Amino acid sequence: MKVAELYQGYSGELFEILSFSDNAACIISANTGVYSAVAKPLIDNYTIDWRFKYDFITQEKAINVTKELRQMYFNFEDKNRVMAL
Repeated sequence: MKVAELYQGYSGELFEILSFSDNAACIISANTGVYSAVAKPLIDNYTIDWRFKYDFITQEKAINVTKELRQMYFNFEDKNRVMAL
């Protein structure tokens, strides 16, 4: 059995990461059981911070919004790359 790794948020709340990328992550609070989609996650030494967070009751909804955030940031960064040329 695999033991989940827990990360501490800036408020002291503990989170498990369900899905992660540079642009977005899906997490669940070990304290409350609430699923969240977070933008621009920053992980350092078992701490996690983010730009903003959306909370959901179901994992499915949180994962779907995480996918949307990833695509939104990918499109934004791609547009900035093109504009810089």
